[in-house]
Amino acid sequence: MYKTIFDWLILNKYTSLWKIETPSSFVNSNKCIVVAKISLHFVFEIRNCLIVKMAEIMDYVSDGSDFEVEYSSDSDSLSDKSVFSSDLIYQQQSTSACTHTKYKDFHGYLETSASDDSDTDDFTGFDFNWKTDNLQRRTRNKYTGIGGSKFQHPDEAQPQHYFELFWDSNVWATLVIETNKYAKRERLKSPPFTFAAKWTPVDVPTMKAFIGLCFYMGITRKPKIADHWKQKFGLFRSQVNTIMSRDRFQLIWRYLHLYDSELLPQLGQPDKLLKLRWLIEYLNKAFSQMYTTYGSVTIDESMVKFKGRLSFRQYLPSKPIKWGMKMWSLAESTNGYLHQFQIYTGKEGVQEKRLSHRVVTDLMKNMQDQNICVYMDNFYTGIELLKELKIRGIYACGIVRANRKGLPTELLPKKLKLARHEYRVAQLDDMSFCHWMDTKPVMILSNIHDPAAVGIVNRRSGHIEQRQVIVPHMLQEYQDNMRGVDLLHQMVAYYLINHRSLKWWRRLFFHLMTAMAYNSYIVAQDSNPDIAKQQWPSFKDYLEHLCMGLIGDTTVQRDAPHVNEIMSSPRHTLKMNMYSKRRICVECKAAAGPGVKIHGSFHGCEQCGVALHLKCISYHSARANKLL
Repeated sequence: MYKTIFDWLILNKYTSLWKIETPSSFVNSNKCIVVAKISLHFVFEIRNCLIVKMAEIMDYVSDGSDFEVEYSSDSDSLSDKSVFSSDLIYQQQSTSACTHTKYKDFHGYLETSASDDSDTDDFTGFDFNWKTDNLQRRTRNKYTGIGGSKFQHPDEAQPQHYFELFWDSNVWATLVIETNKYAKRERLKSPPFTFAAKWTPVDVPTMKAFIGLCFYMGITRKPKIADHWKQKFGLFRSQVNTIMSRDRFQLIWRYLHLYDSELLPQLGQPDKLLKLRWLIEYLNKAFSQMYTTYGSVTIDESMVKFKGRLSFRQYLPSKPIKWGMKMWSLAESTNGYLHQFQIYTGKEGVQEKRLSHRVVTDLMKNMQDQNICVYMDNFYTGIELLKELKIRGIYACGIVRANRKGLPTELLPKKLKLARHEYRVAQLDDMSFCHWMDTKPVMILSNIHDPAAVGIVNRRSGHIEQRQVIVPHMLQEYQDNMRGVDLLHQMVAYYLINHRSLKWWRRLFFHLMTAMAYNSYIVAQDSNPDIAKQQWPSFKDYLEHLCMGLIGDTTVQRDAPHVNEIMSSPRHTLKMNMYSKRRICVECKAAAGPGVKIHGSFHGCEQCGVALHLKCISYHSARANKLL
């Protein structure tokens, strides 16, 4: 890597090129440093081009004198699709300027492999110093997309119609097939007791009713799932028992499955999200197909609550949910629509470098070249990331940490002490930096905003009433557009079924289901705003109608309990000394509940094959015959 252009010229024996007079903006003795991470291939490209073109240019100058390279300053922003701006204008010292057509083959020798028809700005030189004065105005290119829902439903459409835009019939069928397959395998592996509830395979209407009841339990929360079927006190009664029996619901809850666990994982490193991989990929595709952003999005992380054993469980003490699974989310800034998401599965061996950089580029890969503006917090924001996003046609703005590389050192909190609500700004090419003092120092970095523009935010500043404070425009827009992910997970947390489960994927599944319901609510509002505002003024109202739509005409079916084919009679007889060791009596266990010590018995029911005390045979016979 060559530190200066002079070092490269000496090494390659091109000392004759020293005669060229170069403006101070391009070469400044010891301060001219080539871009840090330029590739060797790129250096060879510059070398070959300089050899040929400099010779042509030297022949073109009529008076034999040295020529001067002039850099236009009409445009002060980099191209959206190039590392450097590319139009170089060469002028003679005593004659008029050379036309661009004459040297069109020299045009773009510093460009990347981006499209040739992209708009490029004039090259303004290698500027590696932040400027705090003589700030140049910045202009933002217009967003090229058309925001809103991509699907228009008729006025009579109901919430279940919008919901099934994301959750179509194929997904319902997959959920039913995998649940029935898993139930059959588990009941063969561990046969239930004779008096246990009978399992009948699930069909699509039953599965829809089950999901509808899960949404209902997220709205009307109770300590236990079984509490929704209580009929003892009239104050707490519900109509759930008319839709599905308690035992039927609990069996579906137990056997709910998304992926055939007997399928062998792919060779190589195992996928920790294998049970949900197809669902994650499907939802990411569906979310991006049904809705287009209006131009501003937010990237942030959130937590899905889970305290059980899990290899990629995370602990974030600053979050409201401290233990759980971390999820990266890309959401609409205004309404919280979830566009894309990723589940963080932890480091594999050596910790991943540039994790935040990779997350942002992955989430934004479907939104390139549209002039979308993404807002981030200090975990993601950095000079390198914002430069790369600008090349991809993406604007970015975010709070930045003081230890990030490339920031103006003279404006960092260690060297600059500001009064309350005082700020300083700096500029470097397309980058704008701001240091604003609130209760604590706030530093923000942007590749879109004009550093000289100002905005207004509301602050209390120790007063009862809020007052308006003048701040840089980039900080105001950051505050207005950074709430997307927080809004999404706030709405999901309000109505998420919150019953515990030892299966980690179950918590993530219902979290994604609720997020999908919220996305369908946004699509409904955008498709038919007047109808949606009148019929479903809030997400809660929409979710209530969605529950009723999914349940439909489903009513409770009194299924007979599971009957052992070997047992032809409902009569139960006690066999003395049936076991060589004491076993827990099933009736004492059922009556005592969890956590109560129960004495064992050597006796048991000959027909059912379960341990019983002598006094419990009558209770056992009555309960088993009642279930039959």
